[in-house]
Amino acid sequence: MKKITQLALASVLAAGLTLPAMAEEEELREIVMRQDAANPLAFAEKAFTVKAGEKIKLTLDNEKAAIPQPHNVLVIKPGSLAEVQAAAMAAMTDATYMTDGCVPESDNILHIIKLVQPGQKDSVEFEAPAEAGDYPFVCTFPGHWTMMHGILTVEE
Repeated sequence: MKKITQLALASVLAAGLTLPAMAEEEELREIVMRQDAANPLAFAEKAFTVKAGEKIKLTLDNEKAAIPQPHNVLVIKPGSLAEVQAAAMAAMTDATYMTDGCVPESDNILHIIKLVQPGQKDSVEFEAPAEAGDYPFVCTFPGHWTMMHGILTVEE
């Protein structure tokens, strides 16, 4: 066993890493979101719970959608769902809304996965907020925001 530990340490040092760097590296937790098969205008996953400061990879998988439509995901500040939904509705009059990924102007948006076309997937990596709370997520493709949303709960 001692020989294995020495070999591992030698490998770490040969790679130019330090032990504190190895200890600090956290695992990236992937959360995968898909379209609900029974209700294509809803996410199948409506709620997630993460730890404050946890490293997250949020993936929108639109590869096998029941109804092929583009979707996006915006993670937003607590209590801002109605404001972001209203901003999305107002932005539909802007000719660039669709080409810009259907992301409305709002200071309440924390993280974005822009439009993911049918048959594709995309991800965003981020650190969960340090402050505990319920952080809504929503698809702001025209008309989807009324039903296609959920909650990312951050716990301490």
